[in-house]
Amino acid sequence: YKAEEAGRQLVKVDPRGTSQRCPCGARVPKKLSDRKHVCTACGVIGKRDHVSAMEILRLGLSLQDVTKPDVRVCVS
Repeated sequence: YKAEEAGRQLVKVDPRGTSQRCPCGARVPKKLSDRKHVCTACGVIGKRDHVSAMEILRLGLSLQDVTKPDVRVCVS
């Protein structure tokens, strides 16, 4: 309700599997103990959690209602 009160759109994103994908769309399987993300498809290298957050943002942006002006994504 806070987003609505502020005139914002809340976009819910399922975070499952985001640590196994790269924002480029490639699948990058990892064990839970693997803390580094290395994508051989696009060359992205980064911390597992940071790249997962990028993937969640990408998913959120793809789900947002683009007909509304000033739409922002909230990742929780």
